[in-house]
Amino acid sequence: MLLCCLHSGWKFAEFVHGNIDINNVTLSRRHRRLVSDSDWHVVCFLTDIINIRDGVANLQFSDGSTLSSHDLNDIVLHLSTDRSERC
Repeated sequence: MLLCCLHSGWKFAEFVHGNIDINNVTLSRRHRRLVSDSDWHVVCFLTDIINIRDGVANLQFSDGSTLSSHDLNDIVLHLSTDRSERC
């Protein structure tokens, strides 16, 4: 995301706070040719996560449960404050 912000001239904080329109098709096409297929899948995943964060979408699991923006915020809070050693 830092690379995308750098190429686009965005301030990272503005992106984090949801003040950047990531639905710009021209922008997406321009950046698509700059990355590998695996990196593009990561971009799509991050777009889904951002849409969940912004309340535009949710992720529904096979058991009918969903990942909401509240759940996502809890995960981010946990990951950013968990000081245990990770593999």
